Formats: sequence, C-alpha cells, structure tokens
Amino acid sequence: MKNYTKVSLAAALSVVVATVAVNSHARPFQRIEALNSTDEVPELVGERMFNRLDTDADGFLVIDELLTPRIDRAQRGFDRADTSEDGLIDFDEFSARRGERHEFVEENEEELRECVEQALGEEVEPELLSLEESFAEKDLNSDGYIDFSEAESQVTERVTERFTANDLNGDGLLDMDEFSAAAEAAKTKRDAVRTCVQQIREDSEDFTAVTDGTGKQIQL
Repeated sequence: MKNYTKVSLAAALSVVVATVAVNSHARPFQRIEALNSTDEVPELVGERMFNRLDTDADGFLVIDELLTPRIDRAQRGFDRADTSEDGLIDFDEFSARRGERHEFVEENEEELRECVEQALGEEVEPELLSLEESFAEKDLNSDGYIDFSEAESQVTERVTERFTANDLNGDGLLDMDEFSAAAEAAKTKRDAVRTCVQQIREDSEDFTAVTDGTGKQIQL
C-alpha cells in the first residue's frame, strides 16, 4: 500500500500567492517570512506560538484553544470573499478568490507533485479537485451557496482531525513536545511546497524577477 503524506497538491493553493506574489499585496508574504525567518531558532518560534495559543497558561492546549483562532481567521477570510456582503459565498465569489491559484496548481500538477515528493522523500496525495468539485464539497446543503456555518463546520472538522492525530498519548491535551513536533512537520511540508511553487514560477516564461539589493525578489 502506498504511504501518502498528508500534503496534497490542493494544499499548495494556500501558499502560492503567499510564496510568489501574483498581485500587489505584500502582507501575506511578509507574514510567512516573519514566521519562518531563519534568524530565529525554530524551537523559540514554536514555544512562542504555543504560549500564545495556551490562553489559560496551564502548559497544555485543549482543542478549543486551537479552534478559536482558526475560526476567527476563517471568518475574516469569509468576509473578504463575500464581496456582495450578503453573508453567502456563491460560485463566482468562490472562484474569484481561488481561481488563479487553482489554475496554477492544475496547470503544473505533475511537475509540482514530483518536486514536492523529491523534497519530502515520500509520495503526495494525488487528488486535486476542480473548482466546481471544491465548491460542492464546501456547500454542505447543496443550495448553491456557502454560508459561514458551513465554513465553520469544516474548519472544526479539520482542526479536530489534526488535534487527534497529534495527541499522541490520547489524553485530550497537546503538550509542548506534541505541539512542537506537529508544527515542525507542518513547516517542513509547507516549505517544500513553497520552494517548488517558486521554482516552477521562476522557470515559467511569464516570470520576471529582480532583487532589491538585499537578495529579496521583486515580482514585475
């Protein structure tokens, strides 16, 4: 039986724009650079993140402490996508937010998968849903719209699944060691996808990059 890593090509959708800007918004890229700065010891970054999430400062994380910031972030993303401000996301709003990123991954699926597999040394989940399939998967009641309760339900499901997988002793708590191991594994996978996305973009004919004198690339 093939052993697929939890990184899927669909996961690349969430880092394409943040990795190599396709528009003029720099904040997502800067935020990722801050989180993954090589100037900081990874253990200190993980410890600081753990302490920020550990709102009752008891030295453990319960699932609600992970859920609350994720749901808050999901709400902000939902509000940005809901350009009509009617509390619903239709397919046009959904595809407008995800279309360019999805198109990149779809067009470079094979090359991206091979690059990530080589970097991680393990196989990658092959499934890549179309925009229509992805929308239908999130539209739980199949009414043609995604409301926030549907988005919140799926965030809760994903966080619960990951929490359970990382709660190695099954006590319903994540201690610093469990959290740090999970965070480091996730960072390794994100970095692999990010590096491969940038490499593919640099190799494409429509990619132009110069540096600003500090080694950072400026997209033209």
